[in-house]
Amino acid sequence: MWPRVQVEVYVATIDWDLEPPELIEGDLVELTIPGRNIRHFDGQFAWRSIILSEDVWLWTYREHRPGQGVGVVRAYLYLGPDAVREAVVGLATTGASGIVSRALRYLGEEVAAFRAEDSSDPLTLFHGRPPLDITGELVVARDGFFLYSVRSLRAIVPTFVVESVFGGIGGVVETYLAYQDLKILERRPADLDYIYYSLATGGPRWGDERIQLIELIRSIDDEWPQSSCVWDWFDRELRAGPEYVTCIGRLFSDDWESWWSEDAGRPLIYGHQLAQYYQGIGQAPYRVEDEFDDEGWEREDDEDAWEPDWVDPESEVDEEEIDVTDAYFPRIGVAVRA
Repeated sequence: MWPRVQVEVYVATIDWDLEPPELIEGDLVELTIPGRNIRHFDGQFAWRSIILSEDVWLWTYREHRPGQGVGVVRAYLYLGPDAVREAVVGLATTGASGIVSRALRYLGEEVAAFRAEDSSDPLTLFHGRPPLDITGELVVARDGFFLYSVRSLRAIVPTFVVESVFGGIGGVVETYLAYQDLKILERRPADLDYIYYSLATGGPRWGDERIQLIELIRSIDDEWPQSSCVWDWFDRELRAGPEYVTCIGRLFSDDWESWWSEDAGRPLIYGHQLAQYYQGIGQAPYRVEDEFDDEGWEREDDEDAWEPDWVDPESEVDEEEIDVTDAYFPRIGVAVRA
């Protein structure tokens, strides 16, 4: 634990290769904060994690908008339970809060540093560009809130923020492990951003829900980078769940003729891809099709799980047809392509 006067400042960097989370002495966690990669550059840079005390955290970054001639230093103040009580008592009794005042002081220092750097910019010194109009903005963040950048960032965060925003230390570790399992199902680098973001913000998924998540991601249009409205849609679908989406997609088709038709839609995930996934996590192969008897579905271990027997269309059909109404095919709600 830190003395109340001690302040730690850590620079956050862009994380190109997702690294595992790490515990740091002093109730700190180094983790990768997911990004929402969009079509347009958001102008953010110079991210900083400032530990004002054991239960007060300040997350700051700069925004550069040269087309508008302005710059902004944004700061988000996160308070633990004790800090909240202290701030409320101070505001109620004296009309001021020492915690907020300290945050404003550091925000002022960031604004001054930004102005100094801008005044020495070559565009300002040698090309006649007017200095940016640089201001600062402080927001007291509500519990569970975080404004994600367009990039994934490697940052050092206090544990009380990890608990309130990122699902706790256990949740951060589970997210990383689930990401390692699911990344083999990506079609393109953009899918990795969706996978990690969904796990980090919506929580790890288990069993068929993981496969449902991948199908949802694959239903997104291939255009990249995406506009911000696609990420808003993605957030909504993650929270709504597969039973509330616009239409139903099937992972596997039980209509064999559709596999040979040129006009038929293909499943978003193929059997060999699922086989690779389940093999990667050390689970038994996922069963596309099983033998059916009077007591239910039954697996025969000596049969290749991924190569269904060929059925000769000329062969005779049993008089008593097999009832497949209870057959299990994983389903996921798939929204209309953006």
